[in-house]
Amino acid sequence: MIWQDRGLRDAASAGLRSRDRVPCRAAGVLRAATRPMRPAVPARWFGLLALVAYVLVSFRVGEFYPFSTMPMFSRRMRRSTRILARRADGATCDLDNFDRWNCPTPLDARTMAVACPNAPRHPEKDREAVEYLRTHAATSSGGEPVVVIRRTYDLPVPGGPMRALDCALGTCSAHPVDLRCDPTPGP
Repeated sequence: MIWQDRGLRDAASAGLRSRDRVPCRAAGVLRAATRPMRPAVPARWFGLLALVAYVLVSFRVGEFYPFSTMPMFSRRMRRSTRILARRADGATCDLDNFDRWNCPTPLDARTMAVACPNAPRHPEKDREAVEYLRTHAATSSGGEPVVVIRRTYDLPVPGGPMRALDCALGTCSAHPVDLRCDPTPGP
């Protein structure tokens, strides 16, 4: 019979004789009681049931936090949109390629929606664009004239040619920072 070392030390410190030692079988019961338990099979079924319920509720309520159908993965998009700056020569650039923006009428999400009512919108990207224009505003006029546009990429037929449609949101002036722009003019 194998004796547990810790049991020997504990017995010696308590003044017990060697025949009073605790065998491993008794220690095994103690060891089994302190071992972490595996999740029971019903817990796995509960997790699977919770996942299925989340998916079903998500498709029922749609995009309502914390539920989501994750449309970027579950649906094929035919239209996408970006907010860009078009220079006088027709080249289009990202907004952050310019600094010190001076727009006579400030752009906000509401004016963007009114200017292009049929264009798809991405509210978070609209807010980012408005915030960028606001935080990088100029204190004085000057700079290069640019038109802030919403470019919509449309794929009417899967596998067919893509169309790019521009909608002007406002005319501003800005100072170029980095002119790595698309040299091809828009549509």
